[in-house]
Amino acid sequence: MNGEWHDKIFSVTESGFRQLALDIFHFQYEANPVFKSYVNALGKTPTDIDEIEKIPFLPISFFKTDEIKTGKFNAEVIFKSHARNK
Repeated sequence: MNGEWHDKIFSVTESGFRQLALDIFHFQYEANPVFKSYVNALGKTPTDIDEIEKIPFLPISFFKTDEIKTGKFNAEVIFKSHARNK
């Protein structure tokens, strides 16, 4: 996370939260190819997302099948989960 986003996220006020959430959505849309493809597959465009309630949630299953990464970096920590056998 670069310093600019870090500062915005950790200094957000209640009155600024809505705009910050929309800014983060637009950043993720442009910088995360999996998220962008998903939003496009829903038939949405960034201009359609004008309220935080309209921000699409990426399904959890995508985290199991795709590398969900915004930007180019080497991961410092990788979390893995394993399905339990019943």
